[in-house]
Amino acid sequence: MPVLETERLRLRLWQPGDVEALVRIYSDPEVARMLGETFDRAHAEEQIERYARSWSERGFGRLAVEEKRSGRFIGRIGLAYADEWPVGEDKVEIGWMIDRAGWGRGFATEGARAALAHGFEVVQLPRIISFTLPANAASRRVMEKCGFGYRGSALWRGLEHVWYELDRSRWEAADAGQILWARCRRPTPAPSRRARSSRSCSAGCRSCTTRTPRRPRRSQASRRTSGS
Repeated sequence: MPVLETERLRLRLWQPGDVEALVRIYSDPEVARMLGETFDRAHAEEQIERYARSWSERGFGRLAVEEKRSGRFIGRIGLAYADEWPVGEDKVEIGWMIDRAGWGRGFATEGARAALAHGFEVVQLPRIISFTLPANAASRRVMEKCGFGYRGSALWRGLEHVWYELDRSRWEAADAGQILWARCRRPTPAPSRRARSSRSCSAGCRSCTTRTPRRPRRSQASRRTSGS
């Protein structure tokens, strides 16, 4: 499984020492409030084991997140199979949890885009969902920034959640994977700036290129009706 890297983050497989760091983040009351539940050490250990099984069985899973500049563990981001999700047939969801010290810095959006690129472009998933508590405005903004569309609400583990959906065709059409040098960690030199628009790594994911966001052309009518 490749390590996913973005401009500021490294998304990697879990290590034994990550348990303590994960429990520390879970113990923050504000993090627990956003998650809607608390987790102890036993639960954190079970989660990490489950994430490892997911990678071996499905080719995707939650990843530990490091800030590249400091090397510090700052949370988890990635895909998971939510077999208990009650709406529709699509069960693969993306989630994130970032240490409160990293809130407001765009880490969740940056890491989520890398995980989405892996899900759509390598695993070839047709659709990915995401859900959170209605009051978690920050997570809802991350979903919207990644291109997700609001679909409604549903009960999840006894609590009301709002849920969003993104399919591969919309991801590709919107070029939603515009990650700044999000790439699989390969022992090959980085392509030149000009070459990055078309090259991909040996894992086959287009997230290994730097993409320049394309601004859609606007009709004369939209120019007249849109605000400044």
